[in-house]
Amino acid sequence: MSSIYVVEDDPLTASLLSTMLKQTYEAEVMVFDDGQTALAACRKSFPDILILDYQLPGMTGIEIYNQLQPQLPAETLVIMASAIDDGIQVLKFIQQGIRNYVIKDDRLHQSIVDIITEEGPKFIKRRA
Repeated sequence: MSSIYVVEDDPLTASLLSTMLKQTYEAEVMVFDDGQTALAACRKSFPDILILDYQLPGMTGIEIYNQLQPQLPAETLVIMASAIDDGIQVLKFIQQGIRNYVIKDDRLHQSIVDIITEEGPKFIKRRA
């Protein structure tokens, strides 16, 4: 079964994303509320899709990505999410190798679905 990891410290956002992703895809969705726990899980088994909140307690989504990047499988889709719509920040993500970025607004779920549809692993199955 496909796997999606969501690294999000806001409980409401994490719950909404998890629920919507489980309703949309035939995939195991795991939620982590801090970077260290997410890093440990990824070191055991990389997900097919990794959704990172930029602002986390203790470390940023970029810092998590940088630690995982040397071993990250090329087919793992990484999506960075942030409440801040800042072109300079987006440029930093791109410079670090993160091509997919979404704003945490009322279109968050649809934005993630659009990226998964466009760039995600083709074996991730949508629910009917």
